[in-house]
Amino acid sequence: MSLPTASDLPAEPTSAEPIEAPAVVEPAAEPVAADTIETPAAEEPEAVPTLLQRAQALVKSKPALQAEASDLKKQLAQALDDNALLTARVSELEEEAVNLNTELTSVEAVVSTLEAERKTAFQEATEMVAATGVPAADLPEQEAEPDETLATLEASLSAATDPREKGKIAAKIRTMR
Repeated sequence: MSLPTASDLPAEPTSAEPIEAPAVVEPAAEPVAADTIETPAAEEPEAVPTLLQRAQALVKSKPALQAEASDLKKQLAQALDDNALLTARVSELEEEAVNLNTELTSVEAVVSTLEAERKTAFQEATEMVAATGVPAADLPEQEAEPDETLATLEASLSAATDPREKGKIAAKIRTMR
């Protein structure tokens, strides 16, 4: 190491500040190789891609485009197959719903017929027993149906939560009108 020369010192003192002498550097005990010295990594500014670079990034090669088109065709074929299966399943379910509605209507008709027959059978039995001389007070009482008016049926329709019950009440309202 060499000592500083006059050219290393400032030409004119700028103020009354004392001039500092250069520090004395002592030699290192062992020499250090130049490639082992770590220098702080300088931050490189991000390279802004040019218009050509951006266009090239957007353009794909023909084999890549063909592979992508092939994948999309496979996905489309699978979606069409799934759609056909689901359409068939929907048709089956619609047919089943129609059959169930038909069965429900027939069951409701049978139930109403049986209720009417039960009432007439009970009335006939009551008349036969009364003809034998048994007082009416000693006979078992028939379940009394509540007086159903249009207003009570409409109130029970709005209070009902079960769709089947609502359907039965609506049918009764239709027969009353």
